[in-house]
Amino acid sequence: MAVAALIAGCANLPTPTARQSTADGLALLDAAATAHGWDAYQRARDINLRHEGRWYDAIARVQPLLVDRDFRVTAEERIVVGARTSAKSYSGGTGGVKLALRTPATIDVWVNGTLQTDDEKRAAAALVLDAYRLFWLGPLFLKEQGAEVEVLGSGRVHGADCDWLLARLTPGFGLAAEDRVMACVGRSDRRFVQLRLSVEGLASTRGAVVEVDMNDYIIVQGVALPTRLTERVLRPLPLPVRDWWLVGADVGRGYAVEALAGPTWPPAVAAPARALAR
Repeated sequence: MAVAALIAGCANLPTPTARQSTADGLALLDAAATAHGWDAYQRARDINLRHEGRWYDAIARVQPLLVDRDFRVTAEERIVVGARTSAKSYSGGTGGVKLALRTPATIDVWVNGTLQTDDEKRAAAALVLDAYRLFWLGPLFLKEQGAEVEVLGSGRVHGADCDWLLARLTPGFGLAAEDRVMACVGRSDRRFVQLRLSVEGLASTRGAVVEVDMNDYIIVQGVALPTRLTERVLRPLPLPVRDWWLVGADVGRGYAVEALAGPTWPPAVAAPARALAR
């Protein structure tokens, strides 16, 4: 109970106690990955998502580069299973069209067809693409990335009993050497209820802690995906960040990683994710 109280009341992330996964941490991660459809995920080849959202004004003023409001309105997201690779095509803003491709070793960004060379913009895009794979995939992302995990204790989030999992990612999100993630794993269904994470990939975000709620899961060809998410900053000061929701999803188109490169996608990639039933 003392551990749970500490977790609930603190905006800091705990420091892992060991440089390797514990047996109970691996067991909890495996249980969560199974609940999110690990076997189906490995067979999926690719996951294709469309999401929309709204930004809060305060965070747009504090982090204009990361928020990138002129582009990040509607996004088509593509994830290649097993390759730790994802891409996004942003549209709907006043800036035009932005496309970003993230592999384990590279980050490329195109704006209205032009390849970008600004290092800070590229680092921001890498951070966003990595973090969103975690938001959508939860334990599937942590397992695929080989995160070191341990169990922190029990707690309760939004009325749900859960067990807290602490993960260390090396490398971290984007260009960070390391990041930490705390996940509230629901006791009843072993799905992720909430995440807390560090975001060390940009100079302007170092030391920050972000919290994300994941709600209203659906199953798409065996893979569990949240359809409603809410993000807020806990540290250095509490701020609402974004509400967003999944509006399209399909699995297994069969394209190669190379097809995700810009400045434009081929039809097999570019076709909008299949609309979800309302």
